[in-house]
Amino acid sequence: MKVKKVFFGYNFESVKDYADHIKVAINSCIKNTNLDIYFMYCGRDDELLDWLKSQPIKLIDVSGFSLLNMLANYYENGRLAIARGAWQRLIIPQVCKKLGITDTHVLYTDIDVIFMQNMEKSIDLNIDKFACALQMPSGSVYNTGVMIINIAYFESIYEPLLDSRKRYYSKNGNFTVGGYDQVALNAYISKDQITILDHHEWNFAPHMHGDFKNSRIIHFHGPKAEHINFYLKGGSKEKFRYKSLWPMMERSNKKNLSSIFELYESYLVIG
Repeated sequence: MKVKKVFFGYNFESVKDYADHIKVAINSCIKNTNLDIYFMYCGRDDELLDWLKSQPIKLIDVSGFSLLNMLANYYENGRLAIARGAWQRLIIPQVCKKLGITDTHVLYTDIDVIFMQNMEKSIDLNIDKFACALQMPSGSVYNTGVMIINIAYFESIYEPLLDSRKRYYSKNGNFTVGGYDQVALNAYISKDQITILDHHEWNFAPHMHGDFKNSRIIHFHGPKAEHINFYLKGGSKEKFRYKSLWPMMERSNKKNLSSIFELYESYLVIG
């Protein structure tokens, strides 16, 4: 199976310090793959939007899609801003239909990734639902930050999945506990029903141990680039805002951490 397109989703009104991550993702994807890039967005950031317009990618303003407007009924303030970016992957089938895209499968990734030179290796997978790696190398929770999506299947679960969340909200007073679409998808379909991708190959996190050079995608799920930079430069735990992330970096292979950050910086200066 040949995946030809990759989709990103982002709300410019969400986390404001992700511009560099976006540039690294786009630059590494352009350099290391032949994927057609589709960048879904809502909100406004003229400087970043101007940069994206200068790249050989397809920009899609999805602010008018009903799901993103409906989320205001279930999230508030900062959580709503994040939700309007995170849930965009659920509307990929609608976007494909609007654009006349007929691919059966597409790749979706979060914007905090690096595409490696191995990304374009053949993908011999029969994916009838979707494929992604586990959140951790072992466990029962899968990470939706890197997904190969069967468009027809994703379209079929759109309404049932949202209905299940609405019922959950009516009963419990929240749409997703401690997360967004990842929580909803894990609750709706278990890991035993999907295709599980190799964690090191598809979803290698900088703080993990092992050889990342054979990975297809490095995904900063956990400490982001700015956190890693702070740690590598000798920053103290006391001055670090995100306390839960510090132990991940302390347990990491520091050589890996440094090498991946250097790779990140190399893709930042391309565009």
